[in-house]
Amino acid sequence: MKTRLFLAAGLLCAIAAAGVIAEDKKDSSFGGKDEQAKAKMTPDAKAAAEVTFAFTSIEYGRQNRAPEALITAARILAAHPPRAMDEKGTRDGGAAPAGNKNQADPKALLEEAKRMSGNDPNVVALANKVELSRGAEGGPKTDIDVLGPGQSMTYRIRMKSGELGIVGLRSDGDSTLFMQVIDVDGSEFDHVYCYGSPVFIEFVPKRTVTITVKVSNVGDRSTVYQLATN
Repeated sequence: MKTRLFLAAGLLCAIAAAGVIAEDKKDSSFGGKDEQAKAKMTPDAKAAAEVTFAFTSIEYGRQNRAPEALITAARILAAHPPRAMDEKGTRDGGAAPAGNKNQADPKALLEEAKRMSGNDPNVVALANKVELSRGAEGGPKTDIDVLGPGQSMTYRIRMKSGELGIVGLRSDGDSTLFMQVIDVDGSEFDHVYCYGSPVFIEFVPKRTVTITVKVSNVGDRSTVYQLATN
């Protein structure tokens, strides 16, 4: 219960603090203050934020041997099954380093939580309560990958006019990542650094548009990251 409350509180605070909406500019695909004032957190945008926090819960559970955190992550991922990006990301800077990219299977997480607890009856009962089949079709668009030093991954993502768009990023914290949201004309709309904890960029497209999201490893070590968007 404490883990779920912690994640819920963290979700609201981090979106407020780290979710950035930049000022409007001439010919931009992104809305300014008027559009921002009218925008609301849609279920799809909320799901993208929650999935980003699920991956943080997985890391916390493994580092602190807290099976309840793994169960919380499994519950979120079961409710919002991740789906593939509109287009596969394009890697620049060489081949992908080794890294654990198999982190989004709720059933595997529940089994891991049971093993971690030594099959404690209370943990087993809690894990068995998670409904693995209740997720709606088409959860947030998600990618899990690894970036080595100097490497980057670029995504093209379709966003709907007038709806709040959100791109969430977190990593294992082994290196510093730099995320950019880029307009159709190649100009940068906004950027944010990721040191491990979830960061977000929010925006409201003035028209249906395909934006570019670029994630770059600006540190000196490889790191696994998770990107989620609506």
